[in-house]
Amino acid sequence: MSTARTRTLAVAGIAALVTLGAVSPASAQPRPVQAVYLDGYSATSTTDDHGSTSFTTEGGVSFRRRAALLPATITAVLTPDDGSLPEPETCEPASATITVTGAHRVGLTLVGTGTVCGFYPQEPTSIVTQVFTGRYDVVQAQRAKPLGTDGFFEIRLGNDGSASTFAIDT
Repeated sequence: MSTARTRTLAVAGIAALVTLGAVSPASAQPRPVQAVYLDGYSATSTTDDHGSTSFTTEGGVSFRRRAALLPATITAVLTPDDGSLPEPETCEPASATITVTGAHRVGLTLVGTGTVCGFYPQEPTSIVTQVFTGRYDVVQAQRAKPLGTDGFFEIRLGNDGSASTFAIDT
């Protein structure tokens, strides 16, 4: 084998290693860990004289992607800025607080703002009358990791008094 050909193969080999080296570390980076995921449903909710709707339910919370939900008690409070829930086809600003308690250090509090919109129920497939969607910040947590994180959360109210909540770190 000639010296020129050996040199060409060596340069090509080094270039391939440099290229692979540049690609490998990026693909070897760990995936970001989801800090918060929670889900809960309640058969009953109450609305007070100031327009705040609240409910407490047994639900689940997870602090890792694809992890099993840990049992938790979830309390959600939705407060429209004007003190009343919107009529169908209207939206208004609102705030919400979700508090999670339970074993396994699942305690945390999510606080945020967003919009609550009114809907005509589409029975029998949907009984939803209002949906709040917004962004939250974790303002209190028993685990250090979720504290200070933010994400998306939702509260749905049904015409039969039912309610559900969902939150995910984004």
